[in-house]
Amino acid sequence: GLFLRILWLDNVPARIDFVAHQAFANFHTPWLDTLAVILALPGEWQVYLPVSLVIYLGLLVKHHRRAANHWIAALAFGATLAFGLQFWVQVPHPSRFFDGITSVRDFGASHIVFTSIVYAYIAALMTTQRHFLWRWPYYSIAGSLIVLVALAQLYLERTWLSSVLL
Repeated sequence: GLFLRILWLDNVPARIDFVAHQAFANFHTPWLDTLAVILALPGEWQVYLPVSLVIYLGLLVKHHRRAANHWIAALAFGATLAFGLQFWVQVPHPSRFFDGITSVRDFGASHIVFTSIVYAYIAALMTTQRHFLWRWPYYSIAGSLIVLVALAQLYLERTWLSSVLL
């Protein structure tokens, strides 16, 4: 949070934010808009909340109570971190900032924070009983999904690059 507050001196985005925003703006097409909306879906609460519930219920059905408790603890930590950043680090959305609306503020990358925790922990759960040499595909898929969600959020002007890097 302090990193972002330093970058956002006098309510003006950092240079890296302007450069990234312009780079993504140069690629806007109807086809890429549709693709970005699809890629951003795993980072929406309407997707990761049901996924989280299914994982939790699956762990309970398989009598993995300790793993289920760890899952709830990870979700609680993620929610606390995401909502804490949401209220502590408040910057205007890129789309609103360039329209001159700077009064509406929040931490746009809070969904990316929670998405990272959910999908990375799913990968960790899936690799618990696997040999360490066979874990990389799971972590690669989770990492790729998180990066794609972040890129889609940047493309759709829902967050700033400095927020994602935080």
